[in-house]
Amino acid sequence: MESMTHAARILGVFPVTSTSHQIVFRAVMKELALRGHELVVITPYPMRDPSVKNYTEIDVSFMNKEWKNRFNFVAGRSSKETPQEMMTNLFDFGGQLCELMLSHPEVAELISTKKTDEHFDLVFLQWFMTPGIYGFVHRFKVPFISIASFPGFGIGHDSVGNPNLPAYVPEVFLPYSGEMTIFERAHSMIYLLWLKYHFYYTVLPKQDAIARKHFGEFMPYLGDLHFQPSMLFVTTDFIFHNPRPNVPAVVQLSGLHINSPKPLPKDIKEFMDSAPEGVIYFSLGSNVRSDTMDAQKRQIFLEAFSELPGYHVLWKWESDSLPGQPKNVKIAKWMPQQDVLRKQFLNCF
Repeated sequence: MESMTHAARILGVFPVTSTSHQIVFRAVMKELALRGHELVVITPYPMRDPSVKNYTEIDVSFMNKEWKNRFNFVAGRSSKETPQEMMTNLFDFGGQLCELMLSHPEVAELISTKKTDEHFDLVFLQWFMTPGIYGFVHRFKVPFISIASFPGFGIGHDSVGNPNLPAYVPEVFLPYSGEMTIFERAHSMIYLLWLKYHFYYTVLPKQDAIARKHFGEFMPYLGDLHFQPSMLFVTTDFIFHNPRPNVPAVVQLSGLHINSPKPLPKDIKEFMDSAPEGVIYFSLGSNVRSDTMDAQKRQIFLEAFSELPGYHVLWKWESDSLPGQPKNVKIAKWMPQQDVLRKQFLNCF
């Protein structure tokens, strides 16, 4: 029996400089390449896997240091940074990322109108804090899919006509669940209204100016391109996230970041296997650095762990040494987290 397949040429644009965001996009792009499509991916965390064919990466990892210099999430929590302040900072930084990425020589060459033979059949755009990248849709005049590595903001759901339901679907960064008091629901509504106003009347005009600088003055307004995605992919799971109705254009992704099991490094395996009662794994993720904790908070954890001598503690600690490190604590700047979590003797994460 004969069969026919049609491969597409796909562009992926993922400017946000965060590992935990990028692993979702990498999984999608890699799978598309493995299925025979040709991929061109702009990313600050290139995969650099020569075994994956038809896969070209434009490396913009020079932007990573800007993220690390700009954000200290531990300090932000300590200073009680409000969700409005966090969103304002993120969108301001998003504009900076757009400018940096679009100024990169390889990206500038890709979007140059002089390169008339450059074409794509589909564009994937990261949906987070960089609407300035909508300019790629204008440049290549193809359908695009927005993809988010989290449930997505209400303004993202706006783009495909998905209703916002602040009474029981709180916005990202609000400290609420699906069961809110009347005052929390009121706060949820007020915050959503503020976010919409800030995005449509402050963020879009600012990033529109950046986009026009690189894509040309004849580009449509970003606010118009914002409502043109064919689909919105969000990284959620109906089991773990608050239930909400979605229009057909919203597709839920879950578990894409989960890799096949691999053997643990020898030192970590021996440390876990030698624990008399079990293992505790402590990590604040890829964006929040444990070593930026103030001394008081750090001491609280150290004292708590030292009172559990029967348990071995794996601590993702980003510096070379941990002051006052107890004997039952092992530090490392990076952990094979999924394989650690698969370990039978892990008691607490």
